[in-house]
Amino acid sequence: MAFRYLLLIFFTLLTIAPGKKLLTSSYRPLPVISSKPIINAYLSGNKQGLSSELLKVHQSLNLQHLMTPSGLHLGSLLLIIGLFTKRRKVLFIFLVVLAGALFPYDGIDSLKRMILFGIFRNNPFIKLQSTKSFALTFFSTFLLGQYAENPLSFCLSFIFLGTILIAPNKGVLFIFLFLLQALLSAWFSRDFSPLGSIYGLLISLVSPLVFPLFVIETLFTNLPFSNWWSLFLINIHKLISIEFTLPFLNFVPLFFFWKYKKFRPLTLCLCLLLLISPIGKKKKGKTFTSPPPSQYTKLKRIKDGFSTNYANGMRCYSRIKEDEWSHHCYK
Repeated sequence: MAFRYLLLIFFTLLTIAPGKKLLTSSYRPLPVISSKPIINAYLSGNKQGLSSELLKVHQSLNLQHLMTPSGLHLGSLLLIIGLFTKRRKVLFIFLVVLAGALFPYDGIDSLKRMILFGIFRNNPFIKLQSTKSFALTFFSTFLLGQYAENPLSFCLSFIFLGTILIAPNKGVLFIFLFLLQALLSAWFSRDFSPLGSIYGLLISLVSPLVFPLFVIETLFTNLPFSNWWSLFLINIHKLISIEFTLPFLNFVPLFFFWKYKKFRPLTLCLCLLLLISPIGKKKKGKTFTSPPPSQYTKLKRIKDGFSTNYANGMRCYSRIKEDEWSHHCYK
């Protein structure tokens, strides 16, 4: 599959997001792991207590994915296991057990997809190529309702994992990933820093080595790994160039399709749609990343989550958003 076809499927999926979920989820986030906010954010996706400065640093460097359990986290686990064995059967059994352990938890769809991809890829009974494993992973999770539950997370996993698999070499892969980050910045109406994106891609390469250090620091609380890492990111952020908005990046995909006449009208329509209606242009309220109080008097299912009422008149709305729970409370 060529990169241009991957982009076409990606655009199409974004424009046909269904209006309602196929599955209903129970509220069960990953447990709090550490008292340090950055460790919790990296290992469980819970950003409660994380400073606005660190949030801004991660966004400018395009490192938000480090704070969502995903393929990098799984790669870190497999890297450790690979030090002891590389047998396909052992990896397969480990991934099946891990899938069973994590299946009941919500807000980690990206990680679940990557585990399923690993199960298909390391199946000792039927050997599958990476591209076939990729297709089976996204087809099956689409049918299971992950796309209906969180279209954006599904599409981002699709485009980034697909790009990694089809890139002919590391140089081309780096260019493709850089381009994708620029496009996403334009679609989300965010400022884009070319140098910050390059730093972010390089930092992502070493991130699988950071997660084990955070686990060790959780076990031995006096270690300073998380402080060193935070200081490193803050200093790198100071080196990036000025950020700017590039609205015309929405039309870059035309470059990949222009020599194919039959794709020109469809691609142009999709680019115009994304330009006129940015994905990230939504009304936002105050968000609480910590779970809402549990002593509710009434619980009601709503789209993508539930609402809870309390005796003091407070009402909370909890929904899955980008692989994590978002909570809004009013009184």
